[in-house]
Amino acid sequence: EYGLIIKEIYDNGSMFDVKVLDLTDDDLAARFGAALGQVAALSLAINYPTLASVPHSIANTFKMLVAIAVECEGYSFEKAEPFKL
Repeated sequence: EYGLIIKEIYDNGSMFDVKVLDLTDDDLAARFGAALGQVAALSLAINYPTLASVPHSIANTFKMLVAIAVECEGYSFEKAEPFKL
């Protein structure tokens, strides 16, 4: 049997092991998700809104509003009621 056996990959002056070709869709999705989490964390840390950080910003704001509603007897809203004792 004849054929080529790839041992290494050369791209833009860099050499890579052939294992880089064995990535699955799940591997790519996991790495993308991890990178997105890093973008969200960095955006939250520097108070710079991005699409990745907006859901977290909204959740954090809701938590702050619930904390205020729980401590203030004269202020409340419907979604904060389950958290009041």
